[in-house]
Amino acid sequence: LYAFLWFQPYYDEGTTKVRGLAAAITAWFATCIAILSAMHHGAETAETTTEDILALLIGGSGLAVLLARNVIHARREILLSKPIEACENAFEAELKVRFYIQN
Repeated sequence: LYAFLWFQPYYDEGTTKVRGLAAAITAWFATCIAILSAMHHGAETAETTTEDILALLIGGSGLAVLLARNVIHARREILLSKPIEACENAFEAELKVRFYIQN
């Protein structure tokens, strides 16, 4: 997820945002499944209800979407404000030029 949001492999900004948000939601759901699995592992009774699980999934996915959106936007702004000489590698320079052309 981090690599996808940080390196933004798509040339179209809209595609990058949609795929980044989908990746964030998928990662959040996987995290929720791991947490719930750990909570119920070895437990005699399941004390969590369906409402608790839905609140965790839906509420947290909203936070995951906001975080992913902010990371994508921040990375774009960081690259646009960075001089081309300060880019750490060719990929970062290419990404900066791509963002510059799209603006």
